[in-house]
Amino acid sequence: MRDPRWGLYETLISRVEAVGPTSEIHEFGIELCDVRLRIITQSARIASRVRDYFRAYLIAPDQCTEVEARLFDGPVDFNWEREDPEFEILDDGAIQRDFVARWATHNRAGAVLAGDNDDGLHNFLRWILPPLLLKRDALLLHGAAVIRDGVGHVFFGPSGAGKSTTVSLITEHDRTSLPIGDDAVIVRLAADGAWVHAAPLGSGYTRDAPPKMSAPIRGFYRLRQSDENAITAIPKSQAAGELIASAMAAKFDEDASERLELCLAFAGARPGIHELHFTKNPGFWDLLPREIVR
Repeated sequence: MRDPRWGLYETLISRVEAVGPTSEIHEFGIELCDVRLRIITQSARIASRVRDYFRAYLIAPDQCTEVEARLFDGPVDFNWEREDPEFEILDDGAIQRDFVARWATHNRAGAVLAGDNDDGLHNFLRWILPPLLLKRDALLLHGAAVIRDGVGHVFFGPSGAGKSTTVSLITEHDRTSLPIGDDAVIVRLAADGAWVHAAPLGSGYTRDAPPKMSAPIRGFYRLRQSDENAITAIPKSQAAGELIASAMAAKFDEDASERLELCLAFAGARPGIHELHFTKNPGFWDLLPREIVR
């Protein structure tokens, strides 16, 4: 049966074009790992959410010339319920359980967000960000990270691997560590090595946005729950496969060769990718190296 939300998809382009210069609008600029996104909305609710949640990430709208997103509130009586959390893709658009979106032009997108929660905004960003980050040798990763003494430790794996548990155990055990995400982070390969950046996408140790921070990566770990704590090396090809499986993308085959090449580069660059076998106690934290390797 055809998802009724595609009706919103089919009318969205006219709504996007209908935002004229005389409309009462709110404009924001958001910067995430050098991606500068211009947000335009007529919704006071969406404007309030952007202003409050992304306050550490806001920049002047006129600094955002690459991509523009126009956001609308969905009808409050619309049935947004859907069990499947994955994106459904049609041509240049997508729907998920709390938003429907499409590209109007190569650099302008529009989205209708579920009117009774805030997750639609964050999930819309999960749809629009991956190809923009890839241009910067960066991935939006289904992962977690903490920063301690100026260096980052990144943990990733599928749902249930223990990302939230890992961050919780570390931060409760070591008050000098700072969590910057327990469900989504950005990893970037720069000239001086791999870096991790916070990704404010509506999930995490708290419902607040993580601090706007980045750090060179000292440890990069695929999580494995175990009855003992250990760090093991894994082959580069396996490491790249594990990483690409956790890299977010609306369509798996979209930019697949570029994402695979980048994942291989992460696996081959310092510090490399290892497996962290851990028990549900903070003892594994003492195994992790602290100093950055150049």
